[in-house]
Amino acid sequence: LHYWNSLDTDPGWLNFGIGNIFTIIRRYSFTLRTVVQYFVVLGNSIFLHFRSISNKLKTIVSIRYAMCIKS
Repeated sequence: LHYWNSLDTDPGWLNFGIGNIFTIIRRYSFTLRTVVQYFVVLGNSIFLHFRSISNKLKTIVSIRYAMCIKS
């Protein structure tokens, strides 16, 4: 028997944590389209429970995008 919640059989795409969010943000280039996608993701219901985390991530994305525009 295989259980979804065991460490050996848990699919990687279901392992979703705050560390994975930072990895996703770092991997993508900061074009206008991807920045819009970040804000759509940050507005999803999962972030309603973590309002302070959502606000911090929005600030980080905004600062990084502003730095890309200046350079």
